[in-house]
Amino acid sequence: MGGGGWSLMEGLRSWTNEREYACPSSRAANSPSWNSASAYRSGARGSKGSCGSRDSSASFLSRASAEEGSRVAIELRLRSRRLSRIPRRQGCLGTDSSAPALPLLRVLPDPTRIAARGGCTGLAQWFSGFCSEIQIRDRGTIANRYQAITQRLNTDFWRSTSETAHSLYVGSYGRNTAIAGLSDLDMVFELPATIYHQYNDYLGNGQSALLQAVRASMERTYSTSHIGGDGQVVAVKFRDDITFEVVPVFENTSGSYIHPDSNQGGSWKTTNPRPEIQAIRERNRACNDNLVNLCRMMRAWRRKWNVPIGGLLIDTLAYQFIDDWDSRDKSYFYYDWMCRDFLSYVARQDKDQVYWRAPGSGQYVRRRGAFEAKARKCYHLALQAIAHESQTPKQEWSAKQRWREIFGSSFPD
Repeated sequence: MGGGGWSLMEGLRSWTNEREYACPSSRAANSPSWNSASAYRSGARGSKGSCGSRDSSASFLSRASAEEGSRVAIELRLRSRRLSRIPRRQGCLGTDSSAPALPLLRVLPDPTRIAARGGCTGLAQWFSGFCSEIQIRDRGTIANRYQAITQRLNTDFWRSTSETAHSLYVGSYGRNTAIAGLSDLDMVFELPATIYHQYNDYLGNGQSALLQAVRASMERTYSTSHIGGDGQVVAVKFRDDITFEVVPVFENTSGSYIHPDSNQGGSWKTTNPRPEIQAIRERNRACNDNLVNLCRMMRAWRRKWNVPIGGLLIDTLAYQFIDDWDSRDKSYFYYDWMCRDFLSYVARQDKDQVYWRAPGSGQYVRRRGAFEAKARKCYHLALQAIAHESQTPKQEWSAKQRWREIFGSSFPD
C-alpha cells in the first residue's frame, strides 16, 4: 500500500490515541467526534497476518475512490481542529479516585509522528512473535500423560480401557489460556455414583479415603513418580517439573461436579468448569482470538512481576474488559493499545473488592493479594513504549525494552 494512504488512516488512529493518552477511560465518552472516529477505525474484522491492520485501512483505501479519500482527509483536518479545543486533563485511571494522576505524554497530534507510524509490519510482528513464543510447545507429552492417567482410572473404576472417557482438562489449560513453563495442569475424572455413596457413608473422613483410593490406582501406572493425595487433588509430579493435579468428581444433574475436600474433617465441594471453558471459547471466537492471547500475555506479566493474582482472575478480568474494548476484533497491530488499556483496567479495580464472578459459571474468584499497584506501574511503561513507537525516527529498540520490562525476555528484543 502506498505510504500516503496508510498515513491518512494512521492519522485517524493517532488522533484518537491522543484522547486515550489524556484519559484511557475516555473510550466511553459519547461526544460526536469520538463516535465518528471510532466508526472509521472499526473497519472489517482484522486479519491475524504478520502485518495486520489497525483498521483494515489497506483494503478500505484500495476500494475507495479519489473523491472518498479527499472527503476523509477533510474530515481528519476538521477533527484535528476540534481536538485542539479539548482541555488538558491532569491524567486519570478511571473510576478509582484514589489512584494517582497519570502523566500526559502527548496531547495534540504531531504530523511528523503520524507519518512515522506509516509501517505496520514491525509492531505486529513483535506481538505476533511474543504470542508464539509463550505458547505451550509440549502438548504431545501432556496428551500422552493425560491419556495414561485416564486409562488407568477407567480400568480401575469403570472396567474400561478408554484413554478419553470420563476425563476433562480444566483450569488454565482447559480454558486454553496457559503459557509455556506452566507448573500445574488440572484435570477432573468422573467417578461412578456408587463410589460417591460408598465414601459418603464413611464414619470418618470419607473424602480423604477416596483421594487415597485414586492415588493407589494411579501408582499402578506411575510407580516411580511422586504422587500425593490430600486436600482436594491427587498430584503426580513428573521429572520435567510439570505436576498433574487430578480431581476425582461426581457429576450433578445440572452438569456441575462435586469433589472431595479432605480438610477439616472432610466435606464435598462444588465446581463447574464447563461453562467457564465455553464462555472463554465463545468470546475468544467473537474477538478474533484476541481474548486468549490477552490472557496469555498477562500471565507472562504476572510471572515477570510476581503479581499475586490467580489465573482464573486474569481470565475473568480479561473476559470483562475485552467485551467493551472497541478494537477487540482487530489484528496484532492493536496489541500495544490492548495491553496498555487492560493494564489500566486492572489498575482501576476496587482495592477493597474481595471476589469477582467467573465467566460462564458465576463462581466466586477470590483475590490473592494487591495487584493494582504493579498494574499501574506497568501501565506507565506501556505508555512509554507507545511513545517510543511514535517518535520520528522510530525508537524501536527503546520501545521493545519497555515491553520487555513488562513481559520479560519472551518479548522480542
